[in-house]
Amino acid sequence: MKLNIESDGRILAAYLHKAQKPQNTQGTSALVAAFGTPVGTNILDRGHLDAELAERLSNATNSNCISVSLSGVGDSGGIFSLTNWTEDLISVAQYAITEGLGSRVVLVGYELAAISVVMAAIESESVAGVASIDPALYIFEEDFDPESYLKLLEGFRVNVKATVASNFQAEIASIDTFEQVKLLAEKPWMIIVAQERTESNLRVSRELVASAQRAELHRIIAAGDGLRADPRVLAILMGWYDREF
Repeated sequence: MKLNIESDGRILAAYLHKAQKPQNTQGTSALVAAFGTPVGTNILDRGHLDAELAERLSNATNSNCISVSLSGVGDSGGIFSLTNWTEDLISVAQYAITEGLGSRVVLVGYELAAISVVMAAIESESVAGVASIDPALYIFEEDFDPESYLKLLEGFRVNVKATVASNFQAEIASIDTFEQVKLLAEKPWMIIVAQERTESNLRVSRELVASAQRAELHRIIAAGDGLRADPRVLAILMGWYDREF
């Protein structure tokens, strides 16, 4: 089911897929998932991808699931920024609670959204846990070029107008990754990374898991973008979800 969800004046395009088996949502978790940014110009039907993600996660976990395009992506309004994305995820989590889809929310984010879901989980009491799939930890590396990255996103039809590279860099610099993950406290956090990512990406992933209280790391031999449709990711996610929620 297609939804429009408001986030600080921005209208987000989302899809809801309800659990196949009717359930009492009191004491159960709803899933909120976000692919983040597209990975190529051939991804034209954003809505189809979001609908498919919601259905796949919902059927795998027998949970109500909302998949959302964050600000500036696909049919969603607003402009891309990490701050906007964090606010978007908090708004969608609150929507899920308000609409009775679950008494708590588990966030699932891919690539750049894999970082935003952690930030949202820290700020929102409605979020019970978070999964980061192929997190874009390269944005924290010294040689990361925010201007080139924004041009890349623009080529992928992400609305980056008015997003200045210096502002994007300032957003990144404001995130103290190792201190931030400590603020997750007892909330479970699961990371899946691609073996083919840079060694620094894998090293930082291990260090972040060590900093968090309840975190686990899984490594898959695959190219990073391929994790979006890798059945092994879904199997790992299902196992973690069943154990924790």
